Amino acid sequence: MPDPFMGLVSGLQQALEQYGVGTAIGAAGTVSPDASQYLANLLRADNSPAATAGEAFGVGPPAAINVFHGSPHLFDRFSTEHIGSGEGSQAYGHGLYFAENPETAAAYQRLTAGKLGPEGASPQGGFADSAIANMFMNRKAAGLSDDVARQQTMDWASRHPQIGPDAAQAIVPNLKTRTGNVYEASLRQATPEAEAADPLGPQHFLDWDKLLSEQSPYVQSALSSDTPMTGGQLHNEMALAMGREGAAQQLQNAGIAGIRYLDKGSRASGEGTHNYVLFNDMLVNLLRHFVPQ
Repeated sequence: MPDPFMGLVSGLQQALEQYGVGTAIGAAGTVSPDASQYLANLLRADNSPAATAGEAFGVGPPAAINVFHGSPHLFDRFSTEHIGSGEGSQAYGHGLYFAENPETAAAYQRLTAGKLGPEGASPQGGFADSAIANMFMNRKAAGLSDDVARQQTMDWASRHPQIGPDAAQAIVPNLKTRTGNVYEASLRQATPEAEAADPLGPQHFLDWDKLLSEQSPYVQSALSSDTPMTGGQLHNEMALAMGREGAAQQLQNAGIAGIRYLDKGSRASGEGTHNYVLFNDMLVNLLRHFVPQ
């Protein structure tokens, strides 16, 4: 393939992986037959590159629910298998948590990254790994740079009778502050056909703060209940009876995509931006990740 097309190949690879089409490009840059049909989509009508993988496929994210997620981890897709590996409280239901406000996601990114410890530390390590990681974080908490924190940790570990210079030299140089990532994502139906027929929107989510009688017509129809309680109270009653995971599954079975609730900065006024709890990881497309400046 000519060199000028290699940028398009890279974009195609990203698009294929994001939309679950599968790996279709070889190491040498050759495009397999089942992928070649998508190559033309990587250019707009005016031959300028498509801005995103979603645009390339003509199924870009709906404007209704553009969200952000803060995490200490680096990953390329969202999965319900990893629920609880971040902040972990699941206070508003069992699911994947997202925020309309990117600052909310950035706050969780900083919080969870700090709890997880430094990058380069071995989570399965023994006493030396754990003690060195803790000392490094102690030095960081004192406001030191990574370089100074490493040097002071190296000096301490080298003199420690249960660690010594060899172990210190093997572990300390790998340590650095864990920054975490903020992920931008689109919440949408599982397939382009379903999205075109009924675009996923706030109306598909149980509103934690509203009475059941004030829920969207879609949710009211799914619940078939006029009990005088809020969405949050309903969820908590269900969680008491069957656990949070069971409550989420029951609501999902009724056709409800998840839960939405006002974020901390909006709760006092009763309006503003919301956070979302998503029950099904097939309803989220990861668009990009970044470290806030």
